[in-house]
Amino acid sequence: MKIQKIILLSRLISLFLIISCTTIASLINEPTLPKTESLKEISTYEAKLADYIMYLQVFLTRTQKKVKDPNYPKFAYFNPTELKDKHTVENLKFNIKLFQDYITITKPIAQDVYRRYSKLKN
Repeated sequence: MKIQKIILLSRLISLFLIISCTTIASLINEPTLPKTESLKEISTYEAKLADYIMYLQVFLTRTQKKVKDPNYPKFAYFNPTELKDKHTVENLKFNIKLFQDYITITKPIAQDVYRRYSKLKN
């Protein structure tokens, strides 16, 4: 019985901490270029860039919902229709270029949002 009370209390404390959290997520670092241009390295880098883009989009969307600011910066979602699906070095480099172009536009917006809203308490 005593153990159940301790478990229940720890869960309630955890739930309270989650609910009372008033900060926004921090930004993760952009993936770095691979040292070699092997198919494996480029493919891994492409996947990491895709993950990073998804992270930026989720960060911006969730922060926008959290802060509910009518002056929240505008941003666009990545359009995957131009991506090439064949797994060749040329196609991977093409996709990487598209990802990098999107990151060049969206990352400064995310950094601005983080600077602007990370200290706010709701």
